[in-house]
This record gives sequence, structure tokens and C-alpha cells, in this order.
Amino acid sequence: MPKQILSFLLLLLASSGFQSFAFTVSPLFGDHMVLQRNKPIIIWGKGKPGEKVTAIFAGIQSKSKTGPDSIWKCLLFPHKEGGPYSIILTGKNEIVLNDVWFGEVWIASGQSNMEMKLKQQVTNNALEISMANYPMIRAIDIQNQASVIPVNTIKTTGWDICSPQTAGDISAVAYFFAREIHQKLNVPIGLIQCDWGGTPAEAWTSKETLSEFPEFNRAIASLTDPERDIPVSANFPKALAAFRESVKKHDAGTIGQWWKAELPGTETDWKTMEIPNGWENAGLDGFDGIVWFRKEFTVSKQMAEEKGVVLHLSTIDDLDSTWLNGVKIGGIKGHNIKREYVIPDGLLKEGKNVVSVQVLDWVGGGGLWGPKDEIRIQGKSGSIPLAGDWKYKVGCDYIDLKPIADDLDRQNKPTTLYNGMLHPLITLSIAGAIWYQGEANAGRPYQYRTLFPAMIKDWRAKFDIGDFPFYFVQLSNFKKPDPSPKESNWAELREAQTMALSLPNTGMACIIDAGEAGDIHPANKQAVGYRLALQALSKTYNRNVACESPRFEKAISEGNTLRISFEFTYNGLKVTDPNGIVKGFAVAGADKKYHWAQAKLDGSEVLVSSPDVQQPVYVRYAWANNPADVNVFNSADLPLIPFRTDK
Repeated sequence: MPKQILSFLLLLLASSGFQSFAFTVSPLFGDHMVLQRNKPIIIWGKGKPGEKVTAIFAGIQSKSKTGPDSIWKCLLFPHKEGGPYSIILTGKNEIVLNDVWFGEVWIASGQSNMEMKLKQQVTNNALEISMANYPMIRAIDIQNQASVIPVNTIKTTGWDICSPQTAGDISAVAYFFAREIHQKLNVPIGLIQCDWGGTPAEAWTSKETLSEFPEFNRAIASLTDPERDIPVSANFPKALAAFRESVKKHDAGTIGQWWKAELPGTETDWKTMEIPNGWENAGLDGFDGIVWFRKEFTVSKQMAEEKGVVLHLSTIDDLDSTWLNGVKIGGIKGHNIKREYVIPDGLLKEGKNVVSVQVLDWVGGGGLWGPKDEIRIQGKSGSIPLAGDWKYKVGCDYIDLKPIADDLDRQNKPTTLYNGMLHPLITLSIAGAIWYQGEANAGRPYQYRTLFPAMIKDWRAKFDIGDFPFYFVQLSNFKKPDPSPKESNWAELREAQTMALSLPNTGMACIIDAGEAGDIHPANKQAVGYRLALQALSKTYNRNVACESPRFEKAISEGNTLRISFEFTYNGLKVTDPNGIVKGFAVAGADKKYHWAQAKLDGSEVLVSSPDVQQPVYVRYAWANNPADVNVFNSADLPLIPFRTDK
């Protein structure tokens, strides 16, 4: 049959409404999965409208019929923990789900610190992976999918059984959370990983809820253009091409060819930044856009003649293009992907060499991150460290690229991740959700006071299973410590997170002691997962464990001193300083000019004063981007939550 006739017939069939219906189950359900114990379970999929569907579980049949929208749903009765079971689904064809267990199912969501996998820069990750033999912990990763309209299906490679072979690809926070719960309850744990690095809370919130926020109306309206009512991936090639043209037009480094081994003129206007680092710590606080980095290094004759030499740049936030001696050797999009570029044979020269890196960051922190020893040239004869001082120069501000870039970072737009990743899950029975996010909203902390609670209530309304447990992580300490008290967006965002505890069935893991000045992705994910697990063990599973960090209760004036009392001290407060010195407090008079305070413990209270403030009225604790000297804990070794008494 000629191709033209075949094409015409296919077009005719499509226009006449003919469709080929296959009986399928949602990719969310598969072999090795964990379903929520003691709750009704709905399993769903697609089929031909009107098609009869039967689900058989534990000898009991559940019958259903595919609706006009091609969706079928079958209801399974509640079942206690245990397994393995098989579920037989029959429609036009038969589908069998094997090795199914019932236990506790948790959604793990947020941005990069939840997305960060165990195999990445996590403390003692090699040891943790080697010991991760927990076959009753199962995880499924919802692949990144942003959409301007709600979709009903996900992309995933299926459920994995936790073992040393698979644990490296599980979210580190989710793994440590699940491990603690599993060890204490001895029931199967199912983790649904639903996260995307660098994304703001509004992207995870539905259009219905965001309609209460007029500031998002324009952005939402721009996404309803019929030509854009498609998943991001479908529009990506066209958008990427347009974006590259925009970079050529606006980026001074592209225009000036800063990738060359020898730059025209001099490099006297280039500044110096210590790498690894986030550029927020080096005079570019709050900057999004393109920054170029250059580093000279010397190569021996032996290494220059080697084959297979690799340039290691650890991780870069968010996108890089990398040149060596003026030749492009790599480029990756993704803040949590290690850059390991094989250098073409013969490109290295004996003596001086130059690596040039164009870094584009469009939200949150930017820069070259990771351990120092992961930034190097590696050959058979040895390695050349590249950590240390690099030259850098701004290429352009992201605001110049943003109009064209909108289709490249659709995941950061209001509603798009709710539509593409959360909406396909809302029929599922779950135990609750854990959440690690906020960095992308740190520039709008007051908005987060209402946006974050609205998002939580939105999720609960959509799942329609009541006020399910929602436990979240407060932002860690980050950026360069300030020598004197000052205002801080990160501190205000932490305050907004604390306010969300007014919602029922919520809990917060304070990790103000677990961050790193130079890395927005702190390596100590063990503390994060453990403190989230304490919330669940106490509040969801009614175990007798201390789960709360100390929280400000009241301040009473006693002359030139303020007496501060707290909730959740349990058996009292303590400090980590061997001399008992209490750090991290600042006081102010009525003028609200803050000075570092002298503080001391008095039982479960703290007395604060300052020789610079005769009549202290207000007090702050850990009120900074990086309050690096915080050292007050309760008897459960949980850190005091940052706070302020002025409003």
C-alpha cells in the first residue's frame, strides 16, 4: 500500500473518533508495591468505555466498569499489614500484580533537598548504602512532569525493593525517615517520591486554591493559552532553541567568547571566588542569571599524553556548559548531577591549561557545589586539585532571559507540578506526607505565611481523606555567617514555616544545627530523616518518644534582663559549649536595634542581657541566614527553634 494512502487512512480513522483501547493499570501500581494498611484501596487504570473490570484480591472480587472518560476504578477492602499478595485485574486482558504488601505509605515531596539521593553528597553514603538491606522498604519515583492542566497518569520505572543495589537512588531524607519508622514499627513502608529541585510551593498547589492569591492570577492566565495546554516536554525543543538564541543576544560571555583559552584584552575586571561555593556567599546574594568561571592549572607532560583524563566539577546549580582550552567538552542541566567530563585525547597541553564554565541558575542558590576533592582533573598518573580561587564574571541577569525561559522552567510556574505529579496520586490511600521545601520561596517569606498552609489544606482537600499527617522540614542554616545582627529572608521563611504548625496534624523538623554555610544541600540527611520520623512516631503512631524542638513561649522583663521560657524542654535545656556558654541570642530596646546578648541557662529558662541595651524589650534567637553558633538543645537533643519577639 502506498505511504500516501496509508497516511490518509490513518488520518481518516483519527478524525472519525476511532481509538484503540488497551486495558491498563496506572503505573503507580506494580510488582513489589506497598499499599496503605487498614484503609480502603482504590486501584485504577484505563480501558475501553463500558468495559467490565474485575479485581481479585485474597479471594474476593471487586467489579467495576470503565467510564466514558476511559478510566476504571476498583475498590479493595481494608487489609492489615503483611504480604506478599497478588492482585489479579481482568478486563480486555489480564494484569497480575505480584509481591504486593500492606503497610504504611508516605509521600515524600519538595525540592532538591528531598530529591537528593542517598548516593549523592550524603554523609557516609557509601557505608549507608552498603547497610541498606531493608526488603520491607519499597520506593517508587515519580519522574519529573510539569503540566499546565491536571493529568491522570505518571511516569515511573516502578517500585524498587530497598537493598544495597537500589538504595542509592532513593531520596536520602525519605530513606532515613522510612528506616526509622520500619525499625520501630516492623511493618512495610512504601515511599512515593514526588519531588523536583528548585521548585516553589505555588507550583505544587492547585489552580482552585491559588485563585485566592491575586498575585498568581497573571502567571496562571499565561499558562491557559491553548497552544501551551500541553506537558512541558512536548514544547521543550522549540523553547530550548528560542532560549539559546536569547542567551546569544543577552549573555556578555557568549558575545565576548569567554570560553576561549586566551581572552581578548585583560581579565582585570574578573573577580575571585573560592570554589566550591554558592555564589550567594561571594557577593551575588539573590542573583539569578549567568555567571562565567575560569580556572588556570598546570599539567605535566605525562598527563598531557594520557588518554581518558576526566574533568570532575562535582555538582553545579542549575545548568553548565564547560570548555577546556576553548573546546566545549560537556554541559548538563540539573543541580544534583555530578559533572564528570572525559577530556578529548590531545586537548590537554603540557604546562598552562584553562577550564571555562558558563553557569546558569534561575531560582534559589547558584554555583559550583560539592566536596573539594570532587573538583579536580583525574588521570592515571594522578590528580590535579581545582578547588580554590577561580575567576568569575557575570554574563547577564536572568530577568533578560526570563520571557523566553518561561517554557524551560515551567516546573516553577503556579499549579504545574500539582497538575503533572500530584494530581495523578490523589485517589491513593496514604498514611501522610513529608515535605522539604522553602529555599525557592525564601525571597517571599511573608507570602509563605499564607501560601504554605494553603498548599497543605489544598493537598488534604484533594486527597479527601481528612487532615492526614503533614510533617515538614524547617530551612537549615546557610550562607556566610553575619558578624552582627541583621535582617534575614531565610529567618523570616523559617518563621513562616513555624506558623504553619497552627494547622492540625502537622509537625516540623528543626535542623538549624545541620546546615552548611557553603552548600544549600547539607550532607547530614540522617538528622533530617530521623527528626521527621520522630514526628510520625509520636503523633501518627502514638509511640512515647520526644519529637518536638524547644519553642519560644514568653519573655518577661526583669530590669536589664529578659527571662525567656519555652515549650517542649522535656527534662530541661542544655548547651553544646563545654563551658556552658549560651550563644545565638540578640536583644534590642524599644528602638529595635539589636546587639548580641549575653545569655545563660536558668533551669529550663534562658536569661539574656547586653551592656549595649539598658532596657531590653525584644529578643531574637538564631535570627540569620546562617546562625552558625546556635547551641541550645532540649534533653531530647533537638535544637531550639529560631524565633523573634518583635513583629
